[in-house]
Amino acid sequence: MSEYNTQPVKTVSEGLKRKRKKKRRSAFKKWFARFLLLSFLIGIIFGLYKLDQSTLFRVSAITVSNNHVMSDHEIIDALDIEINDRLWLIYDWFNKDKLHAFASIEDFSFKKQDNVLMISVSEVAVVGFDQEQLWLENGAHSPITSFNEHYLQKVPMVSGFNEEELSKRLGESLALLQPEILMIISNVHQVETSYDQAQLWLLLHDQKQVFSDFRSLELLNNYPLFVDQIAPENDCIYLDYASRSARSSPCE
Repeated sequence: MSEYNTQPVKTVSEGLKRKRKKKRRSAFKKWFARFLLLSFLIGIIFGLYKLDQSTLFRVSAITVSNNHVMSDHEIIDALDIEINDRLWLIYDWFNKDKLHAFASIEDFSFKKQDNVLMISVSEVAVVGFDQEQLWLENGAHSPITSFNEHYLQKVPMVSGFNEEELSKRLGESLALLQPEILMIISNVHQVETSYDQAQLWLLLHDQKQVFSDFRSLELLNNYPLFVDQIAPENDCIYLDYASRSARSSPCE
């Protein structure tokens, strides 16, 4: 009877042992798989960290082009970009608001090549200056610096036009003149008359004087065509928008 009962007990015991062994093996496999996955993730994170710390994805140099009003240093400082910054985190659309706070900046773009960040700038045209600032075609102003003071030899000095609307209209009118025409103008003055709050009085470097309104000023682009036809004693020139012509007479 005892021999008859011993066999099932041994069978059950062996079955339990097999189940425990199988369970331990399954648990080990799960643990090992998790260990491999964790090791793989740690390896990726460590690899990315080492790549991020390397010079491969860092800014090695910064260049600025097409800027004439703001210096390279001013633009780079405004964008808050430095050598060794992460190149893959720098995008022009992400920095638009930083430069648009400056009146002279119309637009800009980034280009990346061999770890060099190249900043291309589009600036508003300079049309005049006063004692402290450059006058821009959009009616805004930008401080005179050692970088942009070369404009003092290229555009006229402006007197008056301090109201925002007048400043904007003057900027728009002067922007219609060719660069070589701007260079022959020494001064632009605001003159109030009975019929015009902001008559333009221009003093040219050749000692001639030009009277115009905002709309007529563009006609001064034709100055090289008619200056030789002006009598020597006629040192005052009057531009007329309605007739699209200019007349001259001696200044009173």
